[in-house]
Parts: sequence; C-alpha cells; structure tokens
Amino acid sequence: MRWKQVPRILLSLLIVVIYTSVAYLWVARRNPPREEHPSVALKTNRQKWQAQKIGHYQFTLEVSCLCFMAGPLKVEVKDGRVVAITNQTGKPIEIADNPDADYSNIDFYSSFITIDKMFNYAENVVLRGEDFSADYDPTLGFPTRMCFYNCGHLTPQEEDGYIAFTVSNLERLP
Repeated sequence: MRWKQVPRILLSLLIVVIYTSVAYLWVARRNPPREEHPSVALKTNRQKWQAQKIGHYQFTLEVSCLCFMAGPLKVEVKDGRVVAITNQTGKPIEIADNPDADYSNIDFYSSFITIDKMFNYAENVVLRGEDFSADYDPTLGFPTRMCFYNCGHLTPQEEDGYIAFTVSNLERLP
C-alpha cells in the first residue's frame, strides 16, 4: 500500500527541485555577481609588489592620452629613483635637475614614472572618486595597464578624455 505512494512522493520532490532551481536561476540572473572594486585590486596588487622588494628594475612604459601618445620609453629605477630613461630610438632623456634640459614632457611623466608612483597616482584617483581600470601582473603585482577616465586635470571640454599607460618587459636588475 505504501509503495503506491512512492511515485507521488517522487513527483512532489521533483516539482520542488525544479521550482527551487528555477527560482534560484531567476534570482541569480537579476543579481549578477559584483565585480571587485578597483581599489581592492589596487591594494592587493600593491602589497604583492611591495612584498617582492625589487629595488632595482627596468621596464618599458607607453603612455597615451587625449593630447599625445608617447613611448615606448625604457625606464630604469633604483631604490625608488629613476636613474635612466631612454626613448624609442635609444636616446637618453635627461632627468637631472636641469631647467634648460629638453624633458619632452618628463614633468607629465613624473607622476607615474616608477611602479610605486603608478600605485600612488591610482590611489589619488580613487580618493577623488574618479573611475579607472587596471590589469596587473599575476606574479609580481605591478600594473601592466592602467586607464583613468575623466581625470581631474581635464577641462570640461575634454571630459570624455582619458590617460592610459602600459608597462611591459619589467626586469629585475642586480
């Protein structure tokens, strides 16, 4: 007698499972998983970079913005200070405190010319509530690409502007 009720019970359980699955999918579709806020990835990767304790390194930097595209520049950094910059033809760009030197927009670059300054620049953008996106090296944590939108230095006519830079060929030096 009880065995006759088994198909009914199984059918009822099947209906509950289907109903629950459909409800779950409906809720999941209406509430997609949230992406990690860029400031979280920024902090995590900065810590990863600092943990490497790389004091002497070089990398290739390319910058683009509303006004120009520059690079690639080869930048060498030692103990947090830029010790050499060369342009795409291999010509050194002077970085000494010489007011007569042709800096070729080096003042513009000074905000993000080292990996640590890139992180500082991005943190300031976050503090101002401006948008940016970034990709990071999965092993060392340095930014491989950062793009900043509607930066505070842009005029209202340039509000759709951006500044972006890419870092490649990072190499630890002795």
